[in-house]
Amino acid sequence: MTSKRSTSTHDKWIDTPFFAPLAGILPLLILWGENRLQVAFRVVLPVFLLTVAGVLLVWLVCLLLFRSRVRGSYFSLLVFLLFFTFGHVYNQIGGTRVAGIEIGYLKLLVVYVVLLIFAGIFIILHKHPRTTMVSVLNIITIGLVIFNMGRILVFQVQRGGNSRVTGSEVVEKNPDQPGQPDVYYLILDAYARTDFLMETYQYDNSSFIEALEERGFYVADCSNSN
Repeated sequence: MTSKRSTSTHDKWIDTPFFAPLAGILPLLILWGENRLQVAFRVVLPVFLLTVAGVLLVWLVCLLLFRSRVRGSYFSLLVFLLFFTFGHVYNQIGGTRVAGIEIGYLKLLVVYVVLLIFAGIFIILHKHPRTTMVSVLNIITIGLVIFNMGRILVFQVQRGGNSRVTGSEVVEKNPDQPGQPDVYYLILDAYARTDFLMETYQYDNSSFIEALEERGFYVADCSNSN
C-alpha cells in the first residue's frame, strides 16, 4: 500500500509541468556560466532575480489564459523560446532579401507574432495534449538548470567570494582631505586578474590586491582589455 502511494506521488510530481519557468531562466544561466570570469556575482544576482520574477509572471498569465497547466506551460515555453532567439535570428538573417523583400526588425517581429498566434490556436484546438512530453521536458530542463547552476556555484566557491572596495568607500576613507583628491590610475600591462591567476595557474594574488586596497586603491573587479 505504501509503495503504490509513493509511486503515485512520484508520478504526480514528475508530470507537473514546471519545465516552462525553468526554460525561461535557462538562457540567463547559460550566459552567466559562459561569462562567469567577466561578471561579478553581486552584479548578476539582481538581474537574475528580476528575470525569474518576469518569467514566473509570464508563466502564470499563460496558465490563466489557457486555464490549463499543460497548455499554458506549452505556450509560455514557446514565448520564452521566441523571445530569447529573436536577437540571434535577426543577427543571422537581418538585412538579407527573401523574394525581393529585405528582412528587417519589424518584419521579423511580425513573423514571430504570427507564429505565436498560430501556435496558441493550435494549442487551444488540440483537446488532448500529450502529458508524456511533460515528463521529458521536466527532466531535460532540470538537468540543464542543475548543470549550469553547478558551474556558477563551483566557480564562486573556488573564487572564495572575495569582495572589492567600491569607489565610494575609497573616498570615505579620506573624508578630511581638502579639495579634490589626487587620482592614480594604474594599468599593469600583461598582468592577469586575480581570479584568472587562481583558476589558470593556482596562484593566490589576493595579498597584493589587499595591499593596494589598504592604501586606498579601488581595484576593478573582473576587468577586461579592449
